[in-house]
Amino acid sequence: MSHLAFRNLMIVCFFLLTQSFFAQQTKTNSKRYASYDDYPVYLKGDLGCTYTPKKTTIKLWSPNVEEVKIHLYKQGDGGTAIVSENLLYDSTTGVWQVVLNGEYHNTYYTLQARNAVWHI
Repeated sequence: MSHLAFRNLMIVCFFLLTQSFFAQQTKTNSKRYASYDDYPVYLKGDLGCTYTPKKTTIKLWSPNVEEVKIHLYKQGDGGTAIVSENLLYDSTTGVWQVVLNGEYHNTYYTLQARNAVWHI
């Protein structure tokens, strides 16, 4: 196989893998489970907030809600959110996730979940 053919094959494989990954993530979840035994299982230890000076990742395992938003605040006593964004849902793991690029040290947040109505 020539170098060019191999390179093209790698590009196609990368495209297919990324399309498959992003196809699993949505901003809403419409799936309902008959029992807790049917819930997807997530065994990684990275739920919650993972901070670095370049990005912050928030992960929440909650396969039974329809939608999740994050609201960012400069002060810890509330006020008006400086940013609000939907988390993406991965139906294979039941995990909601958002990656916030940039510096978010000393930034406060709330997560808001919707299951027919919004809850804080």
